[in-house]
Amino acid sequence: MNLTDARSEQKLRNKPKSQNPHMFRKKIAMVADIIVGILGSSMIQVKSQGLVMFNASQSKMR
Repeated sequence: MNLTDARSEQKLRNKPKSQNPHMFRKKIAMVADIIVGILGSSMIQVKSQGLVMFNASQSKMR
């Protein structure tokens, strides 16, 4: 009885490991999405500021 319990417990422990890479990828994807979102929003701000500066400098050149 004890041995079978231990074996079934090991099987349960081993199952998540086989599914682990997918979950790990999902977590990485979520973290990457968050990082990209933060970087993207800051980059958009920088880009818009840069475009404003660029447009201002171009209008001055004309």
